[in-house]
Amino acid sequence: MIARKMEREDADKVATVAASAFLEEKLYKWTAEDENERQAFLEGFFKFRLEAGYGTRVMDVAVDDSNEIVGAAIWVPPSKEAAEGPSFDFNRFMSIFGGFLSTLSSNTAKRCYKFMLTVVEAESFFTQPCWCLAPIFVLKKWQGKGVASLLMRRQLEKIDEEHLPCILVTQEEGNIPIYERFGFAVGVKVEIDTGLVSYGMIREAR
Repeated sequence: MIARKMEREDADKVATVAASAFLEEKLYKWTAEDENERQAFLEGFFKFRLEAGYGTRVMDVAVDDSNEIVGAAIWVPPSKEAAEGPSFDFNRFMSIFGGFLSTLSSNTAKRCYKFMLTVVEAESFFTQPCWCLAPIFVLKKWQGKGVASLLMRRQLEKIDEEHLPCILVTQEEGNIPIYERFGFAVGVKVEIDTGLVSYGMIREAR
């Protein structure tokens, strides 16, 4: 197992891996209740994010011995234009992403917009210059085998050399202890819906 930089031609495969990894997570089951629509939504959602962020994000993939992509991590650098926070323009994101949302059912589109607003609110709680892990994912059959650790440590070591904090937002409460092992701690909670919360976490500068 090795980690390498994601190439542009990897985007379709990485989006498929992301869709598989997130298909049964609470957030996305709430966003798109129909499984077929959820699969299509996740593939389109992540393909858009990958293509929109290529060249401006640090994107790494983990590949197995047969050169198959089994996981990936996307890291948003601190903004170069502002003195605080990660470089994410939500209004621009939604203006570009609106075309894709229009292909979804009204309910799924509304819920996607709603949860994205909570992610931005959670990220905005951290006002200092920082990196943002957004997101990391691993195929189910490879989870618990060190793939996420490989991807996390690869970039966190570089972030530590810059002496900057790193933030992330998760909606899976069960993932919090995993992130805590890498030095992250919950700093803010933003409710999305009953029983569904965006947890903003921060790993302080080292």
